[in-house]
Amino acid sequence: MSYCDEHDVETYFYGRTFDCEGWLTSQEVASLIASEAQYIDMMLRCKYTLPITNNDDIQFLKMVNERLVVGIIDEMDRVVDQEGNLSRSRNFRKEAMGWLEALKSGKMRLASSSKGSNIKFNSIDSQGNTVEKRYKDAFAQPASTILDRERRTIVVVTE
Repeated sequence: MSYCDEHDVETYFYGRTFDCEGWLTSQEVASLIASEAQYIDMMLRCKYTLPITNNDDIQFLKMVNERLVVGIIDEMDRVVDQEGNLSRSRNFRKEAMGWLEALKSGKMRLASSSKGSNIKFNSIDSQGNTVEKRYKDAFAQPASTILDRERRTIVVVTE
């Protein structure tokens, strides 16, 4: 699922259009948008249930998708000046990558997510409460895992 289209990306480039005869075709831009949307989904998949349906979240992800694509196009369009230096590009891609990393690490959350929707591991449940051990210490082996079929979870057993 793409979060933006060519016209959204085109607004970042004044006086340029993506058409059949232009410097970058609309099909190439659509391909960049689709590949960056897949990257966004890959980054979000570890924390969120996809597809994202909240309008505020979709608007935010649209901006992230736009900036990732604009960053790629900026890199393609950089010009070498007379001294052999590359022109400075905008930091849109770096900024969008920072937002995605913050979403992935949990430093930033989408508006539709709640505290309980974040994945918790080991002896903490989804509300952050400590859970009692569900195994007997006599049967525990160091660094082994047990599949709890009733609760569909994996319990890490340590000494």
